[in-house]
Amino acid sequence: MSNLIPKKTRVRTTSLAGLFSNLAASNVGVAFLSAQITDLEERCAAIRRRINNKRLERIARSAQTA
Repeated sequence: MSNLIPKKTRVRTTSLAGLFSNLAASNVGVAFLSAQITDLEERCAAIRRRINNKRLERIARSAQTA
C-alpha cells in the first residue's frame, strides 16, 4: 500500500495543506475529506479480509479432499 496518504489525522491535514497551500481550506472541508479517506480505507480493509477468508476456505477445502 502506498504511503501517499498518511494515517494520522494531523499529518494528513498538514500534508493536504502543503499540497494546496494557495487554496484556503476550511477545517470542515479537511475533516470531511479525512472522514471520506478513512471510510475508503476501512472498506478496502474489509474487502481484503473477505478475499483472504475466501482464499483460506478454498485452501482448507482442498486440504480436506487431498
